[in-house]
Amino acid sequence: MTQDLHTELQSLLQAESSDRALNDLLKALRQRPVAGVCGFSYPLERHAAHEVKVHWAQDLSGELEALSVEDFAQQGFDNTPAWLLRWALTRAQPFHLRRYSRYLPFSTVIILRSTKPPDGRGLKDLIAVPYPHAPRGLGALIGLFEPIPDSVVRELVLLTTACLARQPWGIEAEHRSVLSERQLECLQWIVAGKSLEDTARIIGMSYSNVRYHLERAKEQTGLHSLQQLVAFAAVEYGLSPFGPERPPDESDQPRRARG
Repeated sequence: MTQDLHTELQSLLQAESSDRALNDLLKALRQRPVAGVCGFSYPLERHAAHEVKVHWAQDLSGELEALSVEDFAQQGFDNTPAWLLRWALTRAQPFHLRRYSRYLPFSTVIILRSTKPPDGRGLKDLIAVPYPHAPRGLGALIGLFEPIPDSVVRELVLLTTACLARQPWGIEAEHRSVLSERQLECLQWIVAGKSLEDTARIIGMSYSNVRYHLERAKEQTGLHSLQQLVAFAAVEYGLSPFGPERPPDESDQPRRARG
């Protein structure tokens, strides 16, 4: 993770309010070749996941001034085949349209055609970032005029997921899962940008046990990806992107492996 990306992620996770987090996300997206973005919610029941409701939308290109951006985004969802929306929003990882266009050629044409405004450019690619947490799944759809490198896609997914974890129209107190001490011990280093291998070395736990605790945490929270879990843990448990506070004489030295 680059220093700039780490700073952007830190700003999102430590934002004073959900509105500030959204503003920070939009600022980060403007630094990248993003045409527009919208935030939406959807039912967690698989059979109804296609019932998407757009909550906000931002045109970052300046080409949709004559349109209601939220209505335009909602229209795009409404014109997308229901089976494809269900599949995209209930899978384990974010949905990147370009990666599946060869398998979904006709659906891809329909989706991208719906993004073309009158007398304007249509999108060439889309990234859907779901955040499936009770009581209602949240998500963001990022529109692109041109394909971008996979490294930039990963940055967009990471930052967007962090923003979704900050939104008040998502997690309610009664749905909050209680993570164990071991799970949080692993997560505090993952939030700080460490890899699973580095985390295992720092806390003296085997790689397989670190992975086990993270997988269990995903199961308990109902989240599908490590990025979603990291954003959730950082927001709900106040885990810092700088890592845990430690005594001045204690460094990131390996400890004896444990379970």
